[in-house]
Amino acid sequence: MRDKYQSLRQKFQIAKKKNRLEDVLKTKELIEKEITKGHRLPKFNDLLEDVEIYIEKKDQKTRINNSNEYSEYVAQAKFLMEKIELYQAKIAKIAIKVCTIRHGGISDKYYTLSDFARDTGINRKTLSQWVRIYEHILKKIEITEPNKKEWESARKVLRNYEIDRTLKNKNKKTERRKTGFIKNAPKDEVHKDFKKAMNGELMTTERFNRAYKSFIHVKGVFANMAPGSIDQSVLMELIKINDEIRDILKDHLKK
Repeated sequence: MRDKYQSLRQKFQIAKKKNRLEDVLKTKELIEKEITKGHRLPKFNDLLEDVEIYIEKKDQKTRINNSNEYSEYVAQAKFLMEKIELYQAKIAKIAIKVCTIRHGGISDKYYTLSDFARDTGINRKTLSQWVRIYEHILKKIEITEPNKKEWESARKVLRNYEIDRTLKNKNKKTERRKTGFIKNAPKDEVHKDFKKAMNGELMTTERFNRAYKSFIHVKGVFANMAPGSIDQSVLMELIKINDEIRDILKDHLKK
């Protein structure tokens, strides 16, 4: 009896995993037969209940997907998603108006971003990023009500500036703060980088660093491999890719 129960439960799990409603319905019939035979183990009843709940949910999902209401709900959600960035920009503008923005963020004399974050329930780091995106990027290119793509592009530009400045400070072993560099970035430079980001052409420092580290890693891997351990066809493909990269880098040297 227990073997029969385990078999039916397994059939149900497999049908559910493969999203086969027909197989689930067949399994339901088999469970009901066992129960009508007088096999009233509590487990059979529990299994039947699980199957019926699954079928009900599938039916409900099918009804929703085929209804006009579902399309309307999706459209409403998409509309609200498009507005999220706009609301973030508006919150940033409010924060700039009400807060004294200073390094450190904690003070008994000033109402700071940390205070505003605490009072509004917004994560402090998130709020700080919204303010930086708006103040240092969007405001300079005179976009006050960004759409989703504009906000995301501005975020990429800011991120690029922050990483680039952090690396430069690290290489020079200085303590100069990155915010000063970003704050004083020329408007024409910000506008140019923003346009690149909007067109998907901004080569961020972060992406470059990943590529550079990958180059170093690949070099180390090949240096430690025994000669003859790489398939000849793979080697030829790698040499071809290496030649293409060499040509690209030469073009960069000319510019």
